[in-house]
Amino acid sequence: MGNIFSAAVLTCFGALEGYAMALSGIPSPHFFRGQMTFKSFAIMKFFLGGVGSSMVAQGAMSAISPDRFEATRTLTNWEIPYSRTIPGCFILGIGMYVAGSGPTMIGAQLCMGLASAPYILAGALAGGTAFGVLQKPLGLHKPYPKGEK
Repeated sequence: MGNIFSAAVLTCFGALEGYAMALSGIPSPHFFRGQMTFKSFAIMKFFLGGVGSSMVAQGAMSAISPDRFEATRTLTNWEIPYSRTIPGCFILGIGMYVAGSGPTMIGAQLCMGLASAPYILAGALAGGTAFGVLQKPLGLHKPYPKGEK
């Protein structure tokens, strides 16, 4: 029952986030391309607003239940090195510029009826599928042990 409640709450918050994004006009490809060429900082402001809200929420959770909060902070002892993180972020950035979209915007773009949204979704699904198929052959299926770079 707890999983159903959690799924419902997450769905409601996701819908609220999508609604706020749609009202702001942020899902427009114009904003993504402007951010990547340093002509518009709307996406960065939106992102920093989310980071700030998250920090306030985590601070409150830490104050309310420190033991339970701390248990969620150590999910793994693995660390992914910069040699894998930097190229991945670079590829993601190129894809965001070309598509004019980002991972969290696809739902809002679909609901807004953006003409390119179905293609962006198809590209995201194709990329996720390709990674799932190729991660073992490329040796990406498990992270490096902590400290090993």
